[in-house]
Amino acid sequence: MLSDMTLQGIEAISKVYMHLPTANKQKRIIITETGEYKLIAEWILETDGTSFSYVNYRHLALLCDVMTAKGHLMAITRHGINRQDTGALMRCSF
Repeated sequence: MLSDMTLQGIEAISKVYMHLPTANKQKRIIITETGEYKLIAEWILETDGTSFSYVNYRHLALLCDVMTAKGHLMAITRHGINRQDTGALMRCSF
C-alpha cells in the first residue's frame, strides 16, 4: 500500500515497510509455563534501505497510540496532532 501512495510532493520522506524476518537471528525466545522454549518472530520495520536504518517497534507503537487515542484515526500533520488540546512542548517533541 505504501509503495502506491504519494507522499504529498515531499521527496525527502522515506517510506516504511513491515516484513516478517526469515532468519532465526530476528526471533526472541520465551519460556512457556511448562518450561519449554518457544521462538517468537518479530515484525521488523525498515525504511527504504538507503541509509541502512530501521524503525523501532516502540516508536511505531507510540505513534499508533497517539493516532487512535480519540477513537478515530488522527493525522500526524498540522491538521491532526497540532489541533489537539495539548501543550506546545508535547506537540513539538512528538
